[in-house]
Amino acid sequence: MSSSPLLHKVSLLEANVIKKNFRKARLRVALCYPNVYRVGMSSLAVHIIYNILNSIEGVLCERFFFLGRDVEPLSLEESRRLIEFDVILFTISYEIDLVNVINMLKSANIPILRKDREGKDYPIIGAGGIVVMENPRILEEIMDILFIGDAEVLLPKFIDIMLSLDFSTYRNTPRLLSELAHLDGICVPMLLKNYDKVKCVFVNDLDKVPYPVRQVVLLEGPKDFTPIYGRSFLMEISRGCPYWCRFCLLSYIYKPCRMRSISVVKSIVDRGLRYAKSDKVVLISSAIGNYPYLIDLLSWLVEEKGVKLSIPSMRIDKLTYEIADLIHKGGQRTMTFAPETASERLMEIIGKGISFDELFNGIKVCREVGFNNIKLYFMVGLPGERMSDIRAIVDLIREVINAGFKTRESVRVAITPFIPKPHTPFQWLPMERLKVLKDKIRLLRKEIGTDSRVRLTVYNPYEALIQAILSKGDRRLCEALIKVDLLGGSIRAWRTVIQEMKLDEIAYKHISPDEELPWDLVETNVPKSLLKSQYEVISSLI
Repeated sequence: MSSSPLLHKVSLLEANVIKKNFRKARLRVALCYPNVYRVGMSSLAVHIIYNILNSIEGVLCERFFFLGRDVEPLSLEESRRLIEFDVILFTISYEIDLVNVINMLKSANIPILRKDREGKDYPIIGAGGIVVMENPRILEEIMDILFIGDAEVLLPKFIDIMLSLDFSTYRNTPRLLSELAHLDGICVPMLLKNYDKVKCVFVNDLDKVPYPVRQVVLLEGPKDFTPIYGRSFLMEISRGCPYWCRFCLLSYIYKPCRMRSISVVKSIVDRGLRYAKSDKVVLISSAIGNYPYLIDLLSWLVEEKGVKLSIPSMRIDKLTYEIADLIHKGGQRTMTFAPETASERLMEIIGKGISFDELFNGIKVCREVGFNNIKLYFMVGLPGERMSDIRAIVDLIREVINAGFKTRESVRVAITPFIPKPHTPFQWLPMERLKVLKDKIRLLRKEIGTDSRVRLTVYNPYEALIQAILSKGDRRLCEALIKVDLLGGSIRAWRTVIQEMKLDEIAYKHISPDEELPWDLVETNVPKSLLKSQYEVISSLI
């Protein structure tokens, strides 16, 4: 059996790994995350899927990560090859990782295209995650199955059918795929007709679904393997978002917002910390400030349990002195907010719904409580944006500095080019041209990038273009991904393929609201008519 020394070393340093008898398992599932271990093990989805599958009698699940270009992926648990499994499932969080999906299959000597596997003894290959929910069309020619919705609902039904039918070889699967196609939330590309819709399937009550209490943790190891939040327990307290920010995919595709009750959260944390070998809890929520029991939960965690807290981000208009003080007492030293713009006009266009009085009140509270650093997220290239709006970001940052954040790199500013996302009111609008984006970024670098009190990070505009193309593309993108992989998977490879296939028109096209869109295949809880009415509001404001 082949093995990777580094992979083997990391696997020996993990706690809470689930190992089952491979030979005795009725169904063997390879769970693949198409990025490095550090990123994958920071994903709650990996923990959820791993625990769900391994909790089912007769089912074995082992984890695979991207080990590097053209390196054969091997399971962490037993260094097994992908080809040894009955099912290969990818969970995909980022569009840019799609090329790694191609490379992982190729490196495992598994044909990339579905048609090249038909009638042959290969594993069934499926994919899910936010990237698949956003636009499954790109993977139609690669995947046998596409999961549209929450794993807690979809996986048990999928496994039931897999166990009830003969799945031992690919040539016996037409009946199986036909059975799967009847399930809400499962798309079977081989059986898909042009007019078909696949309904997103969601958990209705978070209290009633299993939670990964026994999360795999890395006890020690190389720094570049350490998960983003370090050794900690990931606690999702809500899913979805109650707001309607017009640029945000999560605001639309995950409706409605669902909250876990505080009693269930406490029970999960109590049990989870026993396995986590850590006293740190990361609270996961798209709208943590709207959690109705937030102060009670923070008080219990910090003052009763004595844990360290990590809260990735929250709306600044929901921050109170009491909340900020509890977060600070929990050991967090940087507060993160996403005003997205420093222009009141653009704030109205994107539907963010935050006033600048609220913003500066929140900044003042953070300073009074004792936070050392503030991190602020902004977008550039928003529809209707002017250079004066970019200068407003500069002015706002200087006001934050004057509010008391004057030490070296105490104001962290992250700039991201705006990407119009499917299933949002901006889906019909074009991305801003690279030259204009670069001019705006150049202004920000000149005005605040040289200030020692500011740490400025900018997401590569060309990578944003790639992301926009992958978000809004169609079946052509399958061919593009294969070409990019053959050319080495780099940004340079993307430049070559985008130019050759004229893919930039996908990102730069202003689409008619009456046009059929590739991602219309996905039926969310938000009707397209609502998106159109919001689009009309945007158009009137630009």
